[in-house]
Amino acid sequence: MTFDNGGPRVASAISTHPVAAAAAGEVIGEVLDGVGMNPELVLVFVSGGHVEFVGELSATVRRVLRPRTTVTVTGEALLGSGIDVEGNSGVLVWATTAGPVGVHVLNEAGLTSDGSPPNFGPSPSAVVVLSTAADWPSPELLGRWASNFPNAFITGATPTAQTRFVMVGDRRVLAGGVALVFGDGAPVSGLCVSRTRPVGPVMTATAVRGRAIVELDGIGALRRLEQALAELDQIDRDDLRRNVLVGISLSHAAESEFVVSQVLGSDRQAESLILDHGTSDGTRVQLRVVSNDQAGRNMLDAVHGTRAKPIVGALTFIDGAPPPGPAIDSDAALGSYDEWRGTLSAGLYSGGVIGSLGGRTRVHRHALSALIVHQPQQAQSKT
Repeated sequence: MTFDNGGPRVASAISTHPVAAAAAGEVIGEVLDGVGMNPELVLVFVSGGHVEFVGELSATVRRVLRPRTTVTVTGEALLGSGIDVEGNSGVLVWATTAGPVGVHVLNEAGLTSDGSPPNFGPSPSAVVVLSTAADWPSPELLGRWASNFPNAFITGATPTAQTRFVMVGDRRVLAGGVALVFGDGAPVSGLCVSRTRPVGPVMTATAVRGRAIVELDGIGALRRLEQALAELDQIDRDDLRRNVLVGISLSHAAESEFVVSQVLGSDRQAESLILDHGTSDGTRVQLRVVSNDQAGRNMLDAVHGTRAKPIVGALTFIDGAPPPGPAIDSDAALGSYDEWRGTLSAGLYSGGVIGSLGGRTRVHRHALSALIVHQPQQAQSKT
């Protein structure tokens, strides 16, 4: 799949050929046709049995395409242009001529090998973070980057338990991760949308202790949830039984600005609800369930806002595994999702995604985050 609107070029290709060398040949040929030699950035995603040959695959890509920067990542599931590869051997190559792109290999503290902070430049356009650990980058580190570079969209992925391999060129990154920094003026932006839908009423946390919500709307949290559940129809109840989530709003803005927190358990005696991260009194709380239909609608809204800058291509990260069965139900959302998957996007299913939701840049669960390469203003004026 190739995208070229007169500005930067983007190309991606995916192969499920059972022989790693043959898979490499298939994807390299297609990407070479799309972006030519010496692209600015090439990302190589490898899954399944081909992980055994990840070094050879990366070397072959570098030798043929001769990119300025090559980063190789292993994953359990690959997100191709209209194709998902889960639990099987696959090779996906994504390449772009957009730049400039700076490469920073960082340790757990977010520092370079000499112990100094990375130099992202005065005003980066975007940062793509590829992590070797589920708990990196830390919320503090992401918060610092977001504060220091407010105009940069920060996206990326954390690994699943089985996928912790990141390589820059021929160098394996053993801890921390890699930050790919698109410089000032690079024709890139980003989006991050939730893959959940709201269920039941919006409630207010009136007593919170760390990660435990003790009271909702002035009564015991579990009792208030039981009241909310009693009001749901059978479809919503069934969805909640399969995957109970609580959406925690970190702002008082749009409904879509919920950050989703996993329910870890409850304390019957205290009538409290235990979440996977803390919140505060006054936070809005609402039950939410995973919904790819809602993801499509959220994506439709987000992509609509980028139409002033025509999209050339996208690098996408989705938290979780590919959904079973139809991804999107409604026609409006399906059109957006098909457009995104069929003509724009490739990337990786991951343990968590990095992006800005609810007013905070952090690692999100049940979300989609993407780097968008678009046609620059100068190129648009010539068409």
